[in-house]
Amino acid sequence: METKKVGIGVKGAKQLWRTSKVLFALAVIVLPSMTAAAQTGGLGGRVANPDPDNPRSQSIFIYTLEHGETKNDQLLVMNKTEEEQTITLGSVDGVVTNSGDYTCRQEAEPVEDSGGWVKLEKTQLTLPAGGEEKVNFTVTVPENADVGEHNSCLTIFQTDQEKHDDENSSGVRLRMRQAIRMVITIPGDLRRELSIENFAITYGDGEQNYSFTTGNKGNVSADVDMRVRLTTFFDREAANVGGEYPIVPGESLTKEFTTNLRPMFGGWYEATPSIRYDKRLGAFGTQNEKAEYETITGTPQTMFFWPTTVGWAIIAAVILLIIVIIWRTSSRVRRFNRIRNSSRTYTVKKGDTLQGLAEQANVSWKDLAKLNELSAPFSLAEGQRILLPGADTAVEAPSQSVSTSTFSDDDTIPDDIIPERPARRVKHAAEHHKAPHKKPAATRKTNKKG
Repeated sequence: METKKVGIGVKGAKQLWRTSKVLFALAVIVLPSMTAAAQTGGLGGRVANPDPDNPRSQSIFIYTLEHGETKNDQLLVMNKTEEEQTITLGSVDGVVTNSGDYTCRQEAEPVEDSGGWVKLEKTQLTLPAGGEEKVNFTVTVPENADVGEHNSCLTIFQTDQEKHDDENSSGVRLRMRQAIRMVITIPGDLRRELSIENFAITYGDGEQNYSFTTGNKGNVSADVDMRVRLTTFFDREAANVGGEYPIVPGESLTKEFTTNLRPMFGGWYEATPSIRYDKRLGAFGTQNEKAEYETITGTPQTMFFWPTTVGWAIIAAVILLIIVIIWRTSSRVRRFNRIRNSSRTYTVKKGDTLQGLAEQANVSWKDLAKLNELSAPFSLAEGQRILLPGADTAVEAPSQSVSTSTFSDDDTIPDDIIPERPARRVKHAAEHHKAPHKKPAATRKTNKKG
């Protein structure tokens, strides 16, 4: 028997992928956004009598009921299409997906919780194009219901949709529905126990991914603002991502956030998770003026980024500039130290100028002024004693105290009284300081033989 391989092909795979995405979108219902969609087109509904003191009651039914208590309310059903529609209404339990998102069960699934507490006055109605109608319903809490929060959904879908359904090549029929969440809280030992259960980071190639899990161990749900704040080493905020999500009791919610940070100069960055929610039981939302917020901050995690190519170039240029500055400064210090160590005291003579003395000593006039702590206008006075570089060149040796004695013509001048001549002098300096030669007052006696 011949066996044939059957494949769906690239085109079939793409079609199946599109179908899967549609089915997933239908399975996971984000209630507030669906209510908004119902108000802009198609079939849908919303809360008919919202509480003006609770903004969240615009999009979900919120009740606090005792055991055995009954609540009467209304669902506003709308037909925003351009033709008459027959609409079916229902009530199902609310559930949580694997990721922690809230959704509603399908009509074919058994009703085990508060979805069975709702009795609709009508389960089917016909609305003209652009028409709307308020449908009465009652909610009755059983005597044996558990204390805490119970979640359900009111569903709205097109009754005769089969003749309008789009059938794709895979033979899948899609049935669109709208749903509105209902939260029923039974008073008692109510608790909101929220915590950050897990926070993990993966990063690379300019993208940072954060896996953030928040758990609710209490028995009432909470709208939680989950937030990741990314800061520099100096605590400057570089990024802030997150959002507001409902977390039902006894469940955990995992969200993935992403940032695309590419710091030019790299460095250490810190990612800190935090959650914020209203502590008041029965209150929803994170933007309520009357809210009593509780904020929980998780353990920060550190990331290190290497500089970009441009960053490396700038860093290298700055390092080179610093090296040049240090080298030049060090050279100036060493040169000035040499000038200072070779300097001796010099007495200013008539006609001397700072510029002239600097040229004689082969130094700059600025260095000479700095050496002697001179300030503008840098004038010198005759007889002023300054330091002048070049002890054995243009420098006048420091004055020494020499004892003077009176000698007769017959006396001999002791050898230690005769001053020694300098070992060497620069020609122009010697000429500048040359004094008239004088004969000594006493001379040595000579003995001539014969």
